[in-house]
Amino acid sequence: MTDARGPGTLLPADDNNPPADPYLARLEEEHEKLANDAADLELEALELPAKVDTEEDAAKVTNFVAKAKTLARNAEKSREAAKEPWLTRGRTVDGFFKRLSSPVETRIQRLQADLNAFARAKAERERAERLERERREREEADRQRREAEAARLEAERLQRVADEEAARIRSAADAEERAAAETRMREAEQQASESRREAETASKDAAKAERVADSHGKAATGAVGKLSKTTADGGSTSTTTFWNHRIADEAKLLESLGVLGPHISWDAVTSAVAVAKRKAVAAGTITDLAIPGVEFFEDVKTNVLVAKPKT
Repeated sequence: MTDARGPGTLLPADDNNPPADPYLARLEEEHEKLANDAADLELEALELPAKVDTEEDAAKVTNFVAKAKTLARNAEKSREAAKEPWLTRGRTVDGFFKRLSSPVETRIQRLQADLNAFARAKAERERAERLERERREREEADRQRREAEAARLEAERLQRVADEEAARIRSAADAEERAAAETRMREAEQQASESRREAETASKDAAKAERVADSHGKAATGAVGKLSKTTADGGSTSTTTFWNHRIADEAKLLESLGVLGPHISWDAVTSAVAVAKRKAVAAGTITDLAIPGVEFFEDVKTNVLVAKPKT
């Protein structure tokens, strides 16, 4: 190939005119007659009537369409014949590598199932521990509330005592009696103030214990996301919790749809269940979602990441 730079000058490799595909040139050579027939048909198409108005026009168009169909069939047969060796080679390549990867992939699936089972058991243990912590915190909150109520009642009783002593001061006949009443009143007021502080402290402690219990409860029943990570020399395994569901009773689910049930495809029903679950998870109301025949539960999945090679 030459250009204006002089006869015999080769175009550079990065020119906008890449070299022709040698296999394309081979196809053009082997199917030269088919290409010529296609070119002849294009020329013949120029002689076709712009509109079919007569029997002669219809005959010309019919004849052309028949020849065009024949050429199209021949082109398709030639395409299949030309492509078959490549398809055969492709199947050979696929089969070779599949024999290598299939046993490994099967083993990966089994081991992944083992990792999931381990992660699921671990998640259940941790969930049980959080529920137990929640129970203890709620018991502590109840105890603190009882103490707060007892302290409040004691403060009210002591305040009544102080009020009674104040009344005695006003009605006391002599100074000695008034002094004794004043001493008892101050003591009662001081004790009442201490009881009110105890009640306030116990109420705050109860509220704190309740908040902690709520956090443990939410972590045990509503949390989804990354749970844990196991690191090894060759990679790491991350475990994630997510909300899953199973259709335990198809008949009950379809029955809940009423008269519309028989007219809704099963794919549409299962898709609607999945959408309802996804929206409930996003809204934080998954624990309240109830669909007849469907069970919602927390599940786990593991993902093994291959470590980057050290450089």
